Amino acid sequence: MNSVPPKGYARSAQNGNLQMHNNFQLLKSGIGARIVIICFLIMMLTIPLGMVDGVIESRVGMFNGAVNEIAKDWGGSQKIIAPVLIVPTARTGQPTYYSLPGLVEKDLRETTSESVMILPENLHIAANIRPEMRHRGIFDVLVHTTDIKITGSFSKPDLSFLKPGTRLLWDKAVLSIGVDPSLIRGNPQMVFDSRELKLLPGSMLNGIEGISAAVCVSDGDLNKSFDLSFRFNGSNSISLAPLGQKNVFEVSSSWPHPIFTGTFRPDEPQISNDGFKAVWNIPYIARDYPQASYVNSHAHLLQNKLAAVQLYEDMPVHKQVERLSKYGIMFIMLTFVMMFLFELSLKRQMHFIQYGVIGLAISLFFLTVLSVSEYLPFGVSYALASATVLAMIALYVYSALSSRSAAIISAVLMALLYGVLYMMLSEAQYALLSGTIILLVTMAAIMWATRNLNQMAAPEESTSAVLSTLAPKPKKARKDK
Repeated sequence: MNSVPPKGYARSAQNGNLQMHNNFQLLKSGIGARIVIICFLIMMLTIPLGMVDGVIESRVGMFNGAVNEIAKDWGGSQKIIAPVLIVPTARTGQPTYYSLPGLVEKDLRETTSESVMILPENLHIAANIRPEMRHRGIFDVLVHTTDIKITGSFSKPDLSFLKPGTRLLWDKAVLSIGVDPSLIRGNPQMVFDSRELKLLPGSMLNGIEGISAAVCVSDGDLNKSFDLSFRFNGSNSISLAPLGQKNVFEVSSSWPHPIFTGTFRPDEPQISNDGFKAVWNIPYIARDYPQASYVNSHAHLLQNKLAAVQLYEDMPVHKQVERLSKYGIMFIMLTFVMMFLFELSLKRQMHFIQYGVIGLAISLFFLTVLSVSEYLPFGVSYALASATVLAMIALYVYSALSSRSAAIISAVLMALLYGVLYMMLSEAQYALLSGTIILLVTMAAIMWATRNLNQMAAPEESTSAVLSTLAPKPKKARKDK
């Protein structure tokens, strides 16, 4: 009996194989389309991330407002320019001759001239900064109370710069202390030549606020020592002027995070978790003003070159959250990559809406950290927020992909991601390196998972060969004998 294939069989087989090939091509092009849509979703999720950033910036603004308000009440920066000995001068006028018949008279009237400032030979300043936190609403602001002791001595300087006919009025000398008097607490004590002085408002230095005390230096004997002690409040930097020929500054505190600013840096500061201690040895030649000069000529230079220190919080809570939010887009991108790789391995697809829901959950992570950290320490807030969002996403992945292993793997990978990000926040100097390593590892994972995508479909040029191979060949009819 002849086994002749029905009419059109070869054509139907050929069409069926072509349909299989087209399905492969659709699968291949479908992956590309999903990648494009997922990238579009990532860009769209910058909108909720931007809204969260707006909330964070608002809270940062409120925090800065609280800092400014406390600075007004408690005190801000303090500059210490002390002590300066100011001595008024008198100058004999130029001779004026009166010629009258039989009489020649010369006018030798004396007029008051500008004052002279004399700086100390030795200057030692010791400051102990005691930090504390002040509260304004829900915000905590770092302030400090500082005990300072200034000691040293004067010696007679070179006065060759004085104009001819100038006489120093030593009995009218004033010891000036440049400092913000509104920040001083208690009663400062000033001892000069073993005698306690009465301090008065005003520094007698142009452009420098402070306090002063009248002293009497008999016959210009300046071999005198001084001792000044006072306490002041502040919330910003403390700056010290190197007025002496020999300057030694010692600053200590129990706060472990100092910033050394100003012109001069300390000699090998000791910093630990228990606090810090810094010592400056500043030479006379590092200044740009002489040991003695006219007040109007060089007084404005006294506050140009200073040694300064400031206490700062290692990373205020709102600044930490603000910095954390900068990694939001990277979080979403890495999570979506993980979901996409799960799709390839499990051969199951998540709906694009489900991708968007997961992205919104990640956006809420940053808002959760911000709100909780206003009442709890940042580390605790970070752990609670990450555990909450991690559990939500893991359960959602389990429901979407019906895979317990995918949910567990996603939870572990996201926990690692949150842990690495926290490390990046804690170690700011390694943040760029850590972020780069994460991106490289992610890229390597993507390349490994997608290495066989081309095998999902035959090359275009070999389509006809594939179809001719797969199509069944019709059998020849045999003639009956």
